[in-house]
Amino acid sequence: MGILRNLNLILLSVLLVGCGSSLPGKIGDASETKTSSVSGTVRLIGTSQELDLRAANRSMVLIFASDSCVVCAREADHFVAEFADRGGHPSNITFLTIMVGAFLEDAIAWRDFHRIPWPMAIDDGDSLFRTACTGTTPCVLTVAPNGQIIRTRTGEVSLTDLEEETGPWLYAQ
Repeated sequence: MGILRNLNLILLSVLLVGCGSSLPGKIGDASETKTSSVSGTVRLIGTSQELDLRAANRSMVLIFASDSCVVCAREADHFVAEFADRGGHPSNITFLTIMVGAFLEDAIAWRDFHRIPWPMAIDDGDSLFRTACTGTTPCVLTVAPNGQIIRTRTGEVSLTDLEEETGPWLYAQ
């Protein structure tokens, strides 16, 4: 009985550590990040391409998520619904979900389960997450076209707040 209780406590701890649902939502600015600009590459899911974040030359919203994070899943479902209401995801910014601590197969399953229509990537070795974020997932960065981090947030965010920080979004009709 004691072994089963200990295993349950360990499992519960593992689930809570990787997800922002165990923490109150915290909004920070770029001064609370470990770096003031974004650089590096991420591997896009479903292609053999890598995306160089320094070469984007456009505003970006980077959402670091974990496949075991309940808040990340809820936020993704909310974004999917809002983008469906708006006619699709924005075409004039880079809107990217970056999976942290996930195997490729798990990231693909998460994308398919939540019906994510925008690009997703894997942060191999979680190096970009460790460089740009403090805390846990979800960690959302709004980034200016020059690569400077405008704001870093931990916890759920709204599309309205993100759009205010990056400028008006255009939607393909």
